Amino acid sequence: MDFDKIDEGYPDGEKPLHFYYNREERIKNAPKIVQDFYAGKVNQFTRNPFKILLKNPLNRMMLIFLLLFCGFAYFMSYQAGKNKSRLGETSGSLTAFSYTEEIFVTFKAEPLPSEKKNEFIPVPVTVVFSAVDSSGTIVQSKELSDSYSGDEFFMRTQFNDYDIIKIVADVTFDKEKKSFSTDILKR
Repeated sequence: MDFDKIDEGYPDGEKPLHFYYNREERIKNAPKIVQDFYAGKVNQFTRNPFKILLKNPLNRMMLIFLLLFCGFAYFMSYQAGKNKSRLGETSGSLTAFSYTEEIFVTFKAEPLPSEKKNEFIPVPVTVVFSAVDSSGTIVQSKELSDSYSGDEFFMRTQFNDYDIIKIVADVTFDKEKKSFSTDILKR
């Protein structure tokens, strides 16, 4: 069916609507920006995100804040992990809390998996607990020694000073030395 020959009943003095299905004819009557876009004269968007972030001063400022935030998050994750670390085939952690005027400190070594326990030879463990006050001075120090056999392992001590704000533990696990530190939890 040919739709060009159908009279649509236009008022006098007006042109009938004509639909262009040819691409060149459509673009010829389009606005200038559309013609430029189809001709390839308009700048295309940059696909590289770093070029976009460096393009203008506001984007550069956003990139700087993004880098500062990532640095802060990395620093905080490093600070948060000082009370846990890997020791030989296991991992150890240090916790401390205060109750009344006493501070209770615990060093814990995780148990080994059951397949490694059978072959594991007990190793000596020496922990030097040091109590640090608000000025950064070591107030008290205690040394404990025991043997780790592959089971869950605890070494506990207590300090009798309320001015202590931090506990530092230097752990010698077999021949490996690690340093742990933790803040005091108030209870």
